[in-house]
Amino acid sequence: MRKICCLWMLLLVSGCGGGGGGSPSQNVGVDTTKPAITYAAPANRDTSVGTNSTITVSFSEAMNPATINSNTFTVSAPDGSKVSAAVVYDADNRIAQFKPAAAMNPNTVYTVAVDHEVTDQAGNAMGTSYSWAFTTESAADTTAPMVISHSPQGNDVPVNSQIAAVLSEAVDPATLTAATFTISGNGNAITGNVTLVGTTAIFTPGSSLTANTSYTATLTTGVKDLAGNGMTAGYSWSFTTRSSAAPDTVAPRIISTNPADDAQNVPLNASIVILFDKPIYPILLGLVDGIPTKTVITYNPDLTTEIRIIPTQDLRPGGTYRSRIAPKDLSGNQIATYTWEFSTVP
Repeated sequence: MRKICCLWMLLLVSGCGGGGGGSPSQNVGVDTTKPAITYAAPANRDTSVGTNSTITVSFSEAMNPATINSNTFTVSAPDGSKVSAAVVYDADNRIAQFKPAAAMNPNTVYTVAVDHEVTDQAGNAMGTSYSWAFTTESAADTTAPMVISHSPQGNDVPVNSQIAAVLSEAVDPATLTAATFTISGNGNAITGNVTLVGTTAIFTPGSSLTANTSYTATLTTGVKDLAGNGMTAGYSWSFTTRSSAAPDTVAPRIISTNPADDAQNVPLNASIVILFDKPIYPILLGLVDGIPTKTVITYNPDLTTEIRIIPTQDLRPGGTYRSRIAPKDLSGNQIATYTWEFSTVP
């Protein structure tokens, strides 16, 4: 049976059958869980990659940076030659970056590989090497990133809500800080922590927001994509907290999935779409058939959240895929683990 393995970034790890993550350890206090890749940019089969782009991968847990280097994280040209680059690891966001020393060749297929010997902080290796490919464009990337959706919205925001902004493309985590993503209320800056999950920037306030108060969230032009292009203009929006100072303790609910549970004859090029009834902390699916996927999150004006998981290669004919998720909302309330499966056309 083929499985889709859903990895939610704030879990230690979710077990998967076909994607490289291990099952959670049964030994309390001893970490024996294998780390896994949850996100990659560029994605497999991307054909619009600027010659000046940085390549990044995100992991399901904190990694040992000494094991992530130019020998274990490589990019190769069609003739097998390795691209010279600096490899750095961002511990705060669990993101490894491959920064080419010079522009890559235009209109060229490059292969990315992450070796199975990279380990987490406890010394657990991934156990499986992963490889995927992308194609460069004819020129450098000069397109600026932009915010395409955000949360919270409206005038009934829980005081314990995180603030999220979805970017149009992957951005450099080093440029996403408390100076470039700010929250203010009553003329005062709110202190907090900024993290990056896929293409979603998350601001976590250091303490609860004040009830019945208007806040403004701002991302500045200091936020840059993986090619160094900054946002052309700052982006701001406002929201108001609800009158009650009590925190939101209601777990999110899944409204629908597509494909539905037990769906048959699903097309091989299908995406997986999950609709939630409230704003959700970003889900990164990880791997489908051993290849990193694309994940697109949309925070809607009606306060629902759509998670669209896009496999970067066709699903397997006649395969049965099982998906298991247990995300939290932006107030930290976790949904009970939800599992469904579907089968593809023969």
